[in-house]
Amino acid sequence: MVKDGLRNVASHHVESFNYAIDKCLPRINQYMLTSEVAQPSNSDVVYPFKKMNIWFENFELKTPERAGSSTEVNKMNPYECRLRSLTYQAPLYATIARKFDNEPEEKVTICLGEVPVMVRSKYCNLYNLSEEELTKRKEDGYEFGGYFIINGNERIIRMLIMNKRNYPIAF
Repeated sequence: MVKDGLRNVASHHVESFNYAIDKCLPRINQYMLTSEVAQPSNSDVVYPFKKMNIWFENFELKTPERAGSSTEVNKMNPYECRLRSLTYQAPLYATIARKFDNEPEEKVTICLGEVPVMVRSKYCNLYNLSEEELTKRKEDGYEFGGYFIINGNERIIRMLIMNKRNYPIAF
């Protein structure tokens, strides 16, 4: 019963992060416009196309891993980031499409960079592990997550910030 209470301590943080990645990240495509590049009419330079369109197809966040392939051995765990003063992060991939004139569209997937991953979220390597499995991975059996590991330090983003009374705050 105590462990269930602990898991619910940060569940709203974890669910919020999962929602942001699962629902909000795909919605970005709806609001990103297609870029159109057209050949200038009064230019001396001859382009190999008259019109080119470029747009993003989708975004995908992977799970944290060491440099190299994404095998089980190369998966990075939060304890290693704490020990080595690393950021617990995962690569964010985007599929970009382009189309020249009336030719078929071409697609390529590229890495946009690394994004910090919340501990115990869907994109964390500790997601849905039991107490025994957590202990095997050198984590606390009652780990409830809801925070990020940045440069080896655990960081929390507070969802509700209240000012101290009679204490001026400037941003």
